Amino acid sequence: MQTGLRLYQAIIDQSQTLDIEFEVAASACEFSADLLMSCFGEPTREKPHDLYEILTRKRINAISKFLDCSGFRVFLLADVFKWHDYRLISSSSVFVVDKAQLEGKANEAASYLRSVVQANIFGSPEFIVEEFVAATWSKTLAEACTKVDVSYRKLLSWKNRVTTPGLGDLKEVRLIAEAMEMGTPIVMGSLGLLQRQDFLLHEELIDFEKELNAALDVEIW
Repeated sequence: MQTGLRLYQAIIDQSQTLDIEFEVAASACEFSADLLMSCFGEPTREKPHDLYEILTRKRINAISKFLDCSGFRVFLLADVFKWHDYRLISSSSVFVVDKAQLEGKANEAASYLRSVVQANIFGSPEFIVEEFVAATWSKTLAEACTKVDVSYRKLLSWKNRVTTPGLGDLKEVRLIAEAMEMGTPIVMGSLGLLQRQDFLLHEELIDFEKELNAALDVEIW
């Protein structure tokens, strides 16, 4: 299945629920209809785009508002997380195992995610970068980046809060998490790619299992 197709379907479904044109729905999510469609191989006036390159924080927040769901569910619908990102779970994509298996995995993932939120590591890039250097038995950040094959300039920029990683940086974020032997969500949270607000809905902490299952319940048609 194409990456993020459930997100596309969820936006279409919501536009039908609200009885509005798809163009209006796309605009509410901070896309033009053509730009959004170009991520999914649809006929459009736009050149093809990688969903992760254009799914910015502004758009994640807008989609969350439009779908009336958590930012975390937007990440799930966009296929951002794989089971190995949780580190506690061994399998492949969240969307390629059967529903019976998913019930147990959803419980396990939910438990892990609660621990991530409780750790309160959001927006602490200095901490995660220092831990990365230590975990790779390096003396400097440059040495650690060379060992793991991630961009020193990029990671230094993240550490100093000059820039924040986007979904287009997932490959490097995963390499850092793997080198540290910890779950990707912790690294994403520390670097600011995931935010605490992504785990809130109407100012209340989300029900993790409900959000996991709600993302899986979107049917492609």
